[in-house]
Amino acid sequence: MSLKDIDFEPYSTRNAAIDKLFWRQGKQPRFSSDNHPVARPLVDGVDFARRRIVLLPFALILGICIYTQLSVEPPYWLYGLLCLALFGGAVLTRRNIVLRNCLFLAGAVAFGIALMAASAVMRGTPLLAYPSAGVINGEIRQVELRPDGNLRAVVDLGSMRPGALDDVRFVRLTIAQKHFEPARQPAIGDQLEVRARFIPVPKPVYPGGYDPQFHGFFDGIGAYGSTLDPVVLSDGQQTAWSLVQNFIFDVRQGVAQRFSSGMKPQDAAIARALIIGDQSAIEPELRDEIAVSGLAHLLAISGLHLSLVAGGAFLGIRFVLALPLFPPQMPAKSIAAVAAMGAAAFYLGISGANIATQRATIMLIVAFVAVLTGRRAITLRNVALVCIAMILLYPNEVFKPGFQLSFAAVGALVGVYEWSKGQAHSRKWPKWAQFLGGLSLTSLVAGIATAPIAAVHFSQFAPFGLFANLIAVPLVGFFILPALIFACVLMPFGLELPVLALAGLGIDYVIIIARFFTNLGGDWTYVAPLAGWVLPLCGVALMMFLIAKSAWRFVPPLVAGMVISLFGTAATPDILVSGQTRSAFVKTDKGQWAQIDRIGNNFTTRVWAEWLGVDLAQQELAGNCDEQGCVVHMPEGQTVLFARQRAAVIEDCGLVDLIIEQDYLYQKCSTGSHLVRNWDVRRLGNAALYFGDDGHIQIKHSVTDAHRPWRVKH
Repeated sequence: MSLKDIDFEPYSTRNAAIDKLFWRQGKQPRFSSDNHPVARPLVDGVDFARRRIVLLPFALILGICIYTQLSVEPPYWLYGLLCLALFGGAVLTRRNIVLRNCLFLAGAVAFGIALMAASAVMRGTPLLAYPSAGVINGEIRQVELRPDGNLRAVVDLGSMRPGALDDVRFVRLTIAQKHFEPARQPAIGDQLEVRARFIPVPKPVYPGGYDPQFHGFFDGIGAYGSTLDPVVLSDGQQTAWSLVQNFIFDVRQGVAQRFSSGMKPQDAAIARALIIGDQSAIEPELRDEIAVSGLAHLLAISGLHLSLVAGGAFLGIRFVLALPLFPPQMPAKSIAAVAAMGAAAFYLGISGANIATQRATIMLIVAFVAVLTGRRAITLRNVALVCIAMILLYPNEVFKPGFQLSFAAVGALVGVYEWSKGQAHSRKWPKWAQFLGGLSLTSLVAGIATAPIAAVHFSQFAPFGLFANLIAVPLVGFFILPALIFACVLMPFGLELPVLALAGLGIDYVIIIARFFTNLGGDWTYVAPLAGWVLPLCGVALMMFLIAKSAWRFVPPLVAGMVISLFGTAATPDILVSGQTRSAFVKTDKGQWAQIDRIGNNFTTRVWAEWLGVDLAQQELAGNCDEQGCVVHMPEGQTVLFARQRAAVIEDCGLVDLIIEQDYLYQKCSTGSHLVRNWDVRRLGNAALYFGDDGHIQIKHSVTDAHRPWRVKH
């Protein structure tokens, strides 16, 4: 697809349908730059014809965020009625355009609250409170083959289940390779019966961290499990959709096996990520190097990959139809657009259909439908419509990094390109300079738009990401990805090995590029924890960027970047305590982090290490420890006891400033020592402790909404 095939909509164009909705034709809006000269700079700096549809997804997201902060569960019907009342008021407010816009956006906020409340009722599930084991039966809804040979399935539970799983809708079950026969693998739609062990969905690992319970609740997954005995399978009632899903699963599994047999292990792992969206086989060290170098987006199938696949299909079919074999009056452009949509849909299926891929597919389909109908393809209005569609389908996804990174990058890119189309270009650059400049601008804009989001979620920054992308993106887009797709086409004939060898050579160079820029970045790649207001500020800056006109649109992101750089760093805790694993991190007088003891490299300590920039292999031990507990002297002067036995609490009660239980001890201490009970840490999530200069101790738990329906009820 070339730029001449895509028509960018100018900012001066006004959508008649939206105008008709917001004011009567022929009537001058009461608020305009003509009759309010004082407000002229503000009014002239904002595109009124476009701002409503662009603001709509932001209003929905605001409503969704408000829902999560409410102290009680709101009735969805009440906010639904409020939404209708506000929309009705917007329709009845004919001439006051400011009031009409405010009522409309307020109605969208109310709709966002009602949407989440309704989603909780219709899709939510109770969560398992305690570990349990027993025999279950049910229908397999999803299945995924893991690199270790195990299967991960989502099971819709039937009537046979342990009492602890009453009312749970789905469980995520890991089926060990030894518990099923290779000739009869579990498939979507099969009925399953097996004895399994189940554990609760975990809480956030640190305050403000990723929340598996929240997303598990809205996905209907109430417990994680693993099989204890061989599974008993029986054929279930296969629907047309389950047959399609099983076909896609077989294709994905076959492609993965061909990659593994024809490429080196790490090359095959990256090839699997690029084609079928499975990153599980990539070694953690290599994954970190790719992420730190700024190339992580190449592994996550999104708009870049789909654009290359669909755009390649579009151009290839147009080229074929332009040959003398076909009549010149044939609608080659329309046929190519339909074929490109089919290619995008097929790639969506075999890639795993994650949220970013679905968003990109919908965006491409909208663009190609615009090509079919002679409309403009790439506009901010289309981006907003796709964003609204994804919010309506998956409202809880707005809190996931993938959603935020995807729409921040797409919105920024489309906004910059639309602005650039309106600028006068006096000099005609050669084709190679235009290509290099476009690639550099794309990498720069996407990198700036996603940098604060990646810093918040992953504590990572890619200082040389622009240069790494300038080298790696053309290599992936014009060599590796086409070679892998061509190899997939050759797989039915058994001719893919030479092409896979070429693709593997390109992947080796991408790995070299990632490692080079990772080593070049050094200590600059880690970002200290950022404050909770950073993401909302980024959202406001993006919103202002999209609704403003001319060069004024660059002011809000610039101001936001300066504010985040100067004031965005959050205070780090002095102690981190886990209620489930007995792990604890303590800040030393050197500003480093030490463990109380090496209980094991568990999931909690690994996430803490990534959040705080700690190398677990070189981490020191802190405290004087024995079998009863550990005593640690903090840099601020406080003495802390990590108690493992009741005798330690009895002995040191009143002698230390703080006692932290590492197990259920049921021992009181009322003689001056502050006591952090293990029960509270287990119930309210891992604890972060902050010591004030005045000796005050502040405790923040990772769970602040224990009364909401997505929390375990103890």
